[in-house]
Amino acid sequence: MFGTRDDYIREWNCWQSYHNKGGQDPFYADGTNLNLTRNHMIHDINLGVIPPDDMLLPPEVPWQYMAQPEEIIERAKTALSLYKATPEFAELKSAQRSIKDKELLRLAQMIPARITQLEDAIEKNDLVYCRMAGRDPTYYINLAKETAAKCGLINHTGEQVSLFELMGCR
Repeated sequence: MFGTRDDYIREWNCWQSYHNKGGQDPFYADGTNLNLTRNHMIHDINLGVIPPDDMLLPPEVPWQYMAQPEEIIERAKTALSLYKATPEFAELKSAQRSIKDKELLRLAQMIPARITQLEDAIEKNDLVYCRMAGRDPTYYINLAKETAAKCGLINHTGEQVSLFELMGCR
């Protein structure tokens, strides 16, 4: 796994990709993975690998480094706008008291919380969370729609039902 010139070249290319494009790790900043990859290259050198002249050991970076921070924030803002434009997020939040099924209640609490968490992450410039949350907003939008339907918040014609209608007040 380590210790050959090919291993070093693979790790060097991986480091370059992380540094320029960023990674997809949902829990750690790119800097953490960059330094881990760099440590693999150091291990190869310690095992006697001589790096190619054009692939010298890259520098250590701050652990919180993130590649393409502006793009990450923009994708997170786009996801947030899409979440806020999806009525099922608000419907699930409003209906939480009336949901008896434990799994549906868990989803009805988690899904709308995504909006607050993403707002906080954008405000705090939490690029790791913003990257994770902005990656595929359609997943949570579809989950919100499916959960709202399972909770009876969508009538048989596919139209959204208000909470008042659901509770028989209209």
